[in-house]
Amino acid sequence: PAYLKQYGRPTHPMQLAQHKCLGYSYLSTPGVWHYSNSAGEQVSVRPAGPLRVNNGEALMPALLAGLAIADLPEFLVGDAIAPGGPTPRLPLLLVRLYRGNLHLDRAQNVYSLDTTGLDLRWRGALRLGDSVTTPDGVRLTFTGLKQYTDLTLNKDPGVSIVLAAFAIGLGALLLSLYLPLLGREDRLAPPATLT
Repeated sequence: PAYLKQYGRPTHPMQLAQHKCLGYSYLSTPGVWHYSNSAGEQVSVRPAGPLRVNNGEALMPALLAGLAIADLPEFLVGDAIAPGGPTPRLPLLLVRLYRGNLHLDRAQNVYSLDTTGLDLRWRGALRLGDSVTTPDGVRLTFTGLKQYTDLTLNKDPGVSIVLAAFAIGLGALLLSLYLPLLGREDRLAPPATLT
């Protein structure tokens, strides 16, 4: 991020020739960076730079210090790309605009939208900053992305039943160990002969 603030963010891969780039030897094509856009156009760039290494972690201090740009696999830079870190390069918002009754008065599958009785009014993709007006006059604008946290919450209704049964069983065991035996205890003698 510091390098991009100082020297500017390239808006096209061909602009990388004007920037300091560090190479990583274990890319599928070392020395050549490949990019493609949503239209399917592909660009290959041979960025020039003062250094190429076979250990991507060796580049991280130089990148974090803002000395250059590098094209590294996500597993190497995952910790550096965190909230407040680099932003997605070309975010794309896929939109389906429906009109109609969502039938929220009845139970539905939470993993898919029931489009029965809904009218698909517009479908398309918006890039950051794009706006579109649908045929029925609705204006959509993709103004930006906000940082978010992905939380997964699971509720299994059987867990409470299992916990209650465990608590009852544990309580019964503790009672049987600490309460005196009720009634008279007789020991049975073994039978005299076995038949």
